Amino acid sequence: MRKRHGKFRHFVKKAGRVLTNLTIRTERTARISLLLCTTIVAGSCISVSALSIQSKENTIVADSIENVDAESIMVTTYQEFMDITSSAENIDSSELSADELKHVLVDGIKMRREYTGTPYDEDEDDEEVSAEVIQNTAPKDLSDRQITRMLTGNTGTVRVIQRSDINEGAASSGSSADTGNANAAVSNSSSVTKNFDENNNYVIGIDVSGWNGTINWSKVKGYGVEFVIVKCGGRYTGSGLIYQDSKFAANARGAAAAGIKVGVYFYSAATSIQEAYEEASFTVDVIRNYNITYPVAIDFEKNSTSERHYNIKGKDLRDILCTFCDTVASQGYSPMVYMSKSLWTNSNGLGSYGSEVASKYKVWLAAYFNRFISGTTPFKIGDKLPSFSFRYHIWQYGYLHGVIPGISGDVDMNLGFFSSQTLLDPTVTVSGGYLYTTAGTTISAMQGVTCLNSLGQDVNPSYVSTTVKNSSGKEVTMAAACATPGVYTITYSFGDAYRGTVTESLRLLVADPSDGSIPGCTPTPVPETSPSDSSSESSSDSSSASSSESAASSESTSESTSESTSESTTESTTESTTAPTVAPVVDDSAATE
Repeated sequence: MRKRHGKFRHFVKKAGRVLTNLTIRTERTARISLLLCTTIVAGSCISVSALSIQSKENTIVADSIENVDAESIMVTTYQEFMDITSSAENIDSSELSADELKHVLVDGIKMRREYTGTPYDEDEDDEEVSAEVIQNTAPKDLSDRQITRMLTGNTGTVRVIQRSDINEGAASSGSSADTGNANAAVSNSSSVTKNFDENNNYVIGIDVSGWNGTINWSKVKGYGVEFVIVKCGGRYTGSGLIYQDSKFAANARGAAAAGIKVGVYFYSAATSIQEAYEEASFTVDVIRNYNITYPVAIDFEKNSTSERHYNIKGKDLRDILCTFCDTVASQGYSPMVYMSKSLWTNSNGLGSYGSEVASKYKVWLAAYFNRFISGTTPFKIGDKLPSFSFRYHIWQYGYLHGVIPGISGDVDMNLGFFSSQTLLDPTVTVSGGYLYTTAGTTISAMQGVTCLNSLGQDVNPSYVSTTVKNSSGKEVTMAAACATPGVYTITYSFGDAYRGTVTESLRLLVADPSDGSIPGCTPTPVPETSPSDSSSESSSDSSSASSSESAASSESTSESTSESTSESTTESTTESTTAPTVAPVVDDSAATE
């Protein structure tokens, strides 16, 4: 019986596809289908377990339909079916074939699912991807569809392929491709962020393979390396055989013993979901007895048109990456994807699927600056970061020669940007929402401005760049802007290790000192008092407030109110004495961003 139902489900699925393509045999069938669908949709209160229709010749059953939460129609006889469909339309009740009834049934289920918010999934009644069939099929024999369905977690425990069932080649000591991603190189100046704040707290890491030879891990740790991503294996790009890296065991044990956190990567050449599942299964088997405390990554690169996986891109690439990551995640590891910047975003790689993959898994970005390609000077605070559309957790910035003690030759260099904090939207703010001064009084573009990174930390002003433009969109100096009344736009930019380049704009209002007017600003803000009176009040208020503070605070306030104040204090006093009493409404038509 189970087998017969499986065949029927397969037939119903095929019929559904025909209906989807609007291939309905007769007008009469279409009219009956619509009426039955309407009848089914009309009832939406009671949970159901079955819907069956019986014709004079055949019985058609769709049992245990999942996720149907609305009322079902139970039509037990052919005559009842015809009563439902013909009463309103007076349709001839001549006999319908079993095939026509199947068309009607599937069409009704699909319409009803859409109506109740649970769209029909043609896989759900397919015996091939049922939980029972998947669990009774050896992992090595699972199809792409079965693997994908299993990884949703709706068919029971996710299993992996036994290593003995994987076609494995000889171990490899790696190749030159293991050191340096040729397609990751970028210039030293284009598409990069500005300097970023040391508060982002990056950590130094490397990645290694058998190509790096024997490594003295105690010396590596002494340099300051906090983590290493060790190659566990790969797939040959010609034969397609899978191999284990010859130095994996020594590198994984040695690094852990030295107190370095260990992650792993697999060099993929998968061309299908099945092969990605096989690669993940192999990876899990190789690493299961090691102390893996960093992510497990799939390394996907394209270095030659002769490679078996060179033409994999778009949705196919997405499916491969997701399959690998979901498989290792099901075994308790943290998944990560390594690719060059171009493969993350270009049509030859993920293209429009980049954001989807980046939102699901940790991102290991390869983007090199020329000076880090076999260079001898490592990255330092104040250097540039690559700008990228998505957050990246590890940045492979190049490979250095003879820099890391304990490793001879070149070694890939990485920075880790992991944070336990919730990421925030970086901001640039100032009290009142704008900067204000009078013509002839120059203020700093950073006066009263606070820049916060995605960790909620203050960004050092020295790492913030600014540009000032007048209402015509022409760039001017801050001094020139402060000399001429008008409305200006100040754009602030700084690098954020998790968000890339952050850019925000504020308004600078420069008033005419004679009457307080600001061209292009309506209404014109008017100070509550004259500058001289306001200055006196400000000093008095400041002194009064300071009297309730500590002695140190009083001394500081006294200095700020004296005639011999510093330049920064004078600027602050000037701002407070001339601040408008109402927030101005800026005429955007008179200004250009």
